[in-house]
Amino acid sequence: MASLDPDCVFCRIIDGSEPAWVVYEDDDSIAFLDSMPIVPGHILVCPKEHAERLSAMAGRTEALNRALAYVARLVEERISTDYNI
Repeated sequence: MASLDPDCVFCRIIDGSEPAWVVYEDDDSIAFLDSMPIVPGHILVCPKEHAERLSAMAGRTEALNRALAYVARLVEERISTDYNI
């Protein structure tokens, strides 16, 4: 598995030590419902490698982009065509 930070709640969700309602997962990414949603269906899409910022993932965002596109299609089909990324 990629590097994880035990102090990061997202990493704990990835390793299974923190509960989450997972809506999508592949080898590189995970998407789950936000535990404190701003709107119904608020979903977080995260890489399975700890990174403080998206800019720290330079050159390694292709898998995350695929996951975002897949989750966006799920949202469009099941929740709303109006969403933010």
